[in-house]
Amino acid sequence: MAALNDHGQYELTDFDAEILELFAADYATEEETAAEIKRVYQVSNYIEDPHTAVASAVYQKYLAETGDQRKTVIASTASPYKFPVVAVEAVTGQTGLSDFEALDQLHELSGVALPPAVDGLEIAPVRHKTTVAADQMQVAVEDYLEL
Repeated sequence: MAALNDHGQYELTDFDAEILELFAADYATEEETAAEIKRVYQVSNYIEDPHTAVASAVYQKYLAETGDQRKTVIASTASPYKFPVVAVEAVTGQTGLSDFEALDQLHELSGVALPPAVDGLEIAPVRHKTTVAADQMQVAVEDYLEL
């Protein structure tokens, strides 16, 4: 990896190239991700988080392209409760919900209890009130760190 840092490129060895044949990679658009959240919910009554839905959507593409029938495990990397608006919009098509409304709706749809980290969050005191535009982020961090 030093070559990547020093020269801006990295060359694979023959061994690395052989290993890459074991992998497949793709991406999913936001629309494909939402459609996958809905599809999985319809067939299994399980609501995926968007990260897992990307993996699931890519896997569906892989199946369609290859016909590979080997067993596959997709490990969830997050919780739909971290992305409640995205999850609820994907499943129901309902838009305009606040995060807290979406949390309640997600609980109703999934039957899964609110995680302790978000349960009661709507009545917790706001500890940090600073809002920073994306293009001002570096300046804000430098100011905060007194650099």
